[in-house]
Amino acid sequence: MVNKKGQEMSVATLLLIVLGLVIVVLVILGFSMGWSGLLEKINIFKPSSNIDDLMNNCNLALTQPGAFCEFKAVTLNGTSQYVNCQDSRIAGSLGGSAPSSCNENTPKMFCGSLTAGNRNVSKTVVNGQLCSVWAVASA
Repeated sequence: MVNKKGQEMSVATLLLIVLGLVIVVLVILGFSMGWSGLLEKINIFKPSSNIDDLMNNCNLALTQPGAFCEFKAVTLNGTSQYVNCQDSRIAGSLGGSAPSSCNENTPKMFCGSLTAGNRNVSKTVVNGQLCSVWAVASA
């Protein structure tokens, strides 16, 4: 009689099988419930919703040229909006002073760039105010 042994499975093969199963499940869920719903459920690529996180990012942005004025898409109080470090909710608590490259017209220019992309910005909030307010304030 010949003594037969089963073929051993390596740990790497087992990990690849498990990883493959996870990816298959995520793809099935993504197509069945929608990708945005899936990403929202597992909190991947979700915009920041914490004002403290934004303040920390702005304190770091003080050391990087140009980063202070960049707008980030966030969800605050259930409203999607764009915020940069000039926002009154953030600027007052920053340790350093605002860079000179960032001025009071930055939100207006950002709203203009959104409008130039043929987007309807009537309900778009930038630094706590509607884009229409920024347009009226600058007129």
